[in-house]
Amino acid sequence: MFGVSFSVSSVLRGFNPKGGGEVKLTIDPVRELSPVDITVRGTVTSVAVDVYMCGTLPSSLGERCLHAAQRMVERRFTDSKVPVKSTLHRDEDSSGSGWGLCISAKTSSNCIITACGNGNPKKKPEQLASETAEQLIRDIDEGGCVDVHMQDQIIILMGLATGVSRVRTGPLTMHTKTAIHVVELLTDAQFSVTKDTDCNLGELSYLIECNGIGLKNAYLTD
Repeated sequence: MFGVSFSVSSVLRGFNPKGGGEVKLTIDPVRELSPVDITVRGTVTSVAVDVYMCGTLPSSLGERCLHAAQRMVERRFTDSKVPVKSTLHRDEDSSGSGWGLCISAKTSSNCIITACGNGNPKKKPEQLASETAEQLIRDIDEGGCVDVHMQDQIIILMGLATGVSRVRTGPLTMHTKTAIHVVELLTDAQFSVTKDTDCNLGELSYLIECNGIGLKNAYLTD
């Protein structure tokens, strides 16, 4: 994406309020970011349901959440028979005790739509499963190529890239609107947002277009 090669891995999981999580991110430097055209979502081809358990919490919490989430996802894709893979990860090496749920849908055009949630002592595992699965299904039904959390993260990269980038999303979040406003204030990048009336994937789909500033990496030469 944007002409950048990178890898990311989880080193240590951390949970609220203690934190302490750690990830390893490796990025190959580039002279400039290439524009993207992420407007063809395709159809959902597979779904992964992953529950992460850390510390001393009983595995039964994760198992209940995993099974509830899997049932909801399978009901949504009954007609299309999309395969659903469910996995419970037990990791004793963490900065504290906690657990979470991540549901990811992959499409025929290699888009990945993801919804995540963290376990809470005041929330039943089945409730977390329901809320997370509903968010994923909502993102899919709205027709976007990125999920609600990726939506605002991609804005700054579009603004810095060279040329015109186009991304199809669901309804814009306040975070996305704010990101567009701030990037336009800080750079000469220009954004436009239009309702995507030609999209047959969802009635709430929008196209974000940006003519980026083509920022050059001063530490690399052509």
